[in-house]
Amino acid sequence: LFSILAGTLVSVFGFRPILLLGSAIASAGYLTASFVDYPLLLIPTQGIMVGLGGALIFTPLLAVPSHWFMRKRALVAGICVAGAGLGGLTMAAVVERLLHVVGLNWTLRILSVLLFSVGTICSFLIRPRLPSRQETIFRWSTLDGVWTLRFLYLAGTVALFYLIDFIPLFILPAYSLSLGENEEKSALVLGILNITQAIGRIASGWVGDRFGRINTLALILGASSIVCFALWLPASDYGTLMAFACIFGIFSGGVISLAVSIIPDLYGILGMIVSGWIKTHKPNQLSLPFSHL
Repeated sequence: LFSILAGTLVSVFGFRPILLLGSAIASAGYLTASFVDYPLLLIPTQGIMVGLGGALIFTPLLAVPSHWFMRKRALVAGICVAGAGLGGLTMAAVVERLLHVVGLNWTLRILSVLLFSVGTICSFLIRPRLPSRQETIFRWSTLDGVWTLRFLYLAGTVALFYLIDFIPLFILPAYSLSLGENEEKSALVLGILNITQAIGRIASGWVGDRFGRINTLALILGASSIVCFALWLPASDYGTLMAFACIFGIFSGGVISLAVSIIPDLYGILGMIVSGWIKTHKPNQLSLPFSHL
């Protein structure tokens, strides 16, 4: 939800101050969470503070490549989000190891220091091509491009896709266990899905730049749906499940990279704020309860 705020602030104050602010807030969220004694206190710390900081970091980092690249915009966006996916896969293993070695509290403190250090370095390395507008923080007229059928169609399509896209991330390991596989093989399915999604983000970006980004987005959305019906629903053995993870990952991974690269094509200077609306319309938080229906 804070992505809208992040896009607006970046358009006014510039990228570097917002990245530094986001790094500080997210780092403080992890640090304060390491000292709480009651689970409810995790909501304002690791929940709200880390969420706000993450939005202030992620939104600018996705927007900057669009300033510098026109012909290869989707490919560059794919590389950026592929790095985020592989980083998440790597950090999951690191966090699991830290939890066993130093415990929860010190794991959160280490994450706090790591996040602030990397965020600070990135904020000084990032170099936007376009200057900030230095005007009123928010004007309703800035969102005129949002209230159009074209935007609502794009946002609605991405929203519906992400409602189901995150379901395999939650369900695949448990489904593999239900087939009689051990925990290692079940975790491998999820790892393969993450890796193939990273590959798909880069590949779809290259294809989108070459044959049209909207055309490619429509193609991979349709292919992802077909794979779900052809492999996911009838999957009754580990081999079919692994095939689904590979093929679905290749097709589904490119949705975010293509959506981000399409935004500047459609909205120009409104891209920063509109990109916040696109990410806001990703209801992946509802994926887990939706999967039980």
